[in-house]
Amino acid sequence: MAFPYFGGVENEHFTANPMQDVLVRNVPTRTLKLGGKDVHVATVFDLLAANYGVDRGLGGDHLGATYDDNAPYTPAWQESITGVSRHAVIRLAREFAENAHKTRGKSMVIIGAAMNHWYHSDMNYRGVINMLMMCGCVGQSGGGWATTSARRSCVRRPAGCRWPSPPTGSARHGSRTRRASSTRTPTSGATRS
Repeated sequence: MAFPYFGGVENEHFTANPMQDVLVRNVPTRTLKLGGKDVHVATVFDLLAANYGVDRGLGGDHLGATYDDNAPYTPAWQESITGVSRHAVIRLAREFAENAHKTRGKSMVIIGAAMNHWYHSDMNYRGVINMLMMCGCVGQSGGGWATTSARRSCVRRPAGCRWPSPPTGSARHGSRTRRASSTRTPTSGATRS
């Protein structure tokens, strides 16, 4: 299987890590007879895992024997681009996976809207989704993905109340909307014209 490699492209916003433009990885396949023809098929997991940089015993171009090898998509490779220590990445990944294993998928990632404001934000989301899928967290109560809004998180809530209370006042005229012809008196609560 041939995968394009864009990590070697030099520009002012990205520290390039040059390799070949196309990486060839070996993927286990089965042959099925479909419509009278022999067709090679592979699992989605094997296609996904082939794109990672550590050899699974199948061979291919630029594969690392360990996470410390500078092969595309290994922790050592990302360290040269992002500046984040490979050891921190490995520790975080192992802790997340260990928690997911011990709790049967009750590991959750909570992301706000800020990530949407960056170029290629879809790739960030795909990385999170892949991690959750591989750890068995998708579809588990207490696991998976949740979103948050900073505006909602700052709303003051009564103890034990999950959502903020609706505004006081009538549904038609909320707490900040008053009829111009009437005002409330502070003591009686009655209206006068």
